[in-house]
Amino acid sequence: MILMQSDLNSYVDWKDFFKRKLTDSGLFHLNGLRKDDKNEIEIYASSISGFKTTIEIAYRSPLCLMFLHLLNPFTPGMNRQQERSFFHQNDFYPHSNRDRIGLEFDEINLRWINEYLSEGWKGSETVYIRNGKPVKSVLKSNAFPWTDDTWTIYFVKPILTGSDNQGSLHDISYDQSIEIDLHSIYPGTN
Repeated sequence: MILMQSDLNSYVDWKDFFKRKLTDSGLFHLNGLRKDDKNEIEIYASSISGFKTTIEIAYRSPLCLMFLHLLNPFTPGMNRQQERSFFHQNDFYPHSNRDRIGLEFDEINLRWINEYLSEGWKGSETVYIRNGKPVKSVLKSNAFPWTDDTWTIYFVKPILTGSDNQGSLHDISYDQSIEIDLHSIYPGTN
């Protein structure tokens, strides 16, 4: 679904947009609500049996989107990366000097969020496992925050070897690695 300028007028606010976008697709349903310090968080669960992805959306107000986290137990690195991420007003306005947390409900932000939800994820996560638990993930993704970088996320502290001043990072040993196509975790609503 591509949004046209007049489509902004067809939504009341962020909550209305997400409710309609996610439930009209038939892929998700509203499964719960919770509050943290200043935000209301909606939790959408998959309507497809066996599909483990959930979506958490935080609002400071119905017109201010704080975060959009797509979580899955098979992508611990992506989950950790998203847990650290909040939207900033200049995320989709690169020449703006405003850097307050949260996205206003406007045409440009709505168009970007709609595209992100529609297209799904691209990239991969390689999860390194020892004794049945993740110890490290290498993440290559287009997910928020949008970048072409590769992130390495450690779940177990890496070992520093050598003298105090010239130590080098020794990678953690693992029993197996699993590469996950992130598009299979979140293929989008289209």
